[in-house]
Amino acid sequence: MMMHRMLIDLTFFILLVAIFLIGYGVSTTAILNPNKSTSYTSELVFSIFWRPYVNLFGEFGDDYIEETMNMQYCHYAYGEQDERCTEDYTCAEDTSGTQFSDICVFNQYIVKILLAVYMMLAAVLMLNLLVA
Repeated sequence: MMMHRMLIDLTFFILLVAIFLIGYGVSTTAILNPNKSTSYTSELVFSIFWRPYVNLFGEFGDDYIEETMNMQYCHYAYGEQDERCTEDYTCAEDTSGTQFSDICVFNQYIVKILLAVYMMLAAVLMLNLLVA
């Protein structure tokens, strides 16, 4: 009887973590990849679930966030084949005056704020699971 109640409580916590994981994954994937198609591919589903899952174990991926934002927004602003879209491109240093560089810098901060909120909520839920 006690094991049954514990499994019900565990299921409740896993569902709460899954809701936060999916919400964070969808929002950051949409922000990091502004020009991706809306069709559901295996790569899209993988990116929605994998990054938040790995974040739970301490891999925050700050380099990934900045590299992805820089390349995706460069392609979005200038096109896929533009010579400015190299590994050295950073939207913070883009002096071309496009609105995309400002959006890119702003969205980098948004993704990092979402990561902080997600990690705080996940830590509280995990601690609550440990106490319960």
